[in-house]
Amino acid sequence: VVMSWQEFKSSGLENQFNPRAALGTKTSRILREWEAKSVLARKDLDLIQDISYGDHVLQKFDYCKSSSEQPAVILIHGGYWRSLDKEIMDWHVKKLFENGFTVYNVNYPLCPEVSLTKLVDYLCESTKEILNFNLVQKDNPKFILMGHSAGAHLAMHLAQSPILNNKLIGMVALSGIYECQVVREISVNEDVCLNEKEAENLSILNKVPDGKLSYYIAVGAEEPSGWIDQSVELYSVLNRYCKNVKLRVVNEANHFSLVDKIVDPKTDAGVQFYSWVKKLADIHGNQN
Repeated sequence: VVMSWQEFKSSGLENQFNPRAALGTKTSRILREWEAKSVLARKDLDLIQDISYGDHVLQKFDYCKSSSEQPAVILIHGGYWRSLDKEIMDWHVKKLFENGFTVYNVNYPLCPEVSLTKLVDYLCESTKEILNFNLVQKDNPKFILMGHSAGAHLAMHLAQSPILNNKLIGMVALSGIYECQVVREISVNEDVCLNEKEAENLSILNKVPDGKLSYYIAVGAEEPSGWIDQSVELYSVLNRYCKNVKLRVVNEANHFSLVDKIVDPKTDAGVQFYSWVKKLADIHGNQN
């Protein structure tokens, strides 16, 4: 079987599968904008910050309470498992909050301090604490997992956690990397340090998904073709097992502006996303 990413070797794997390389100097500017907007967002949000789910300093999550009518969102940031922090997503948290969603914004230990396998284990530990906290707060008992970039890969792993059975109703994967084998071929692996067996074990396309879940997959039209293909491949795998799978290629969106558009109800991408969530919430609300 030829893995999808191997078809792009002639195109230059670094530019195809390293978003920072593909965007070049734009990346730093975009991330600075996210940081500045998140600083302002925190002034308007009533957050409970840095709730611990383990002993590591980065095993923390923030809680932003909105309506109990909507399912809660568990948000996982990107950074290719080696960088960034939950705080950079706070202005996206604000958009979700303004649209009625309680948000759990999750941090996690990073590579190379921990292996990717251990990182996934740590995040699985977070779900138990989030469920307990959610129960105390008497919020909606249903959840949607939402991850960006490497966070989409991590969220897909969390979606298979038994502790979320009958509580998780939807999975939102934004511009993710799902075939870990390609990471061994690019500079990112200097920090991630994947070996062949670990890369195979952690690749999402090797896992049989939960057919009862609804999935929303989105990627930016301005992203490299190899990266877009990751989302197309995930859609193909999910579509064999699941009844409700959406794939959106968002016009005029790169790896980062994709997230901005998805959470903004004033954009076409935002209208589609919130419509999907509303239908999902209505279906499961009627089942309760």
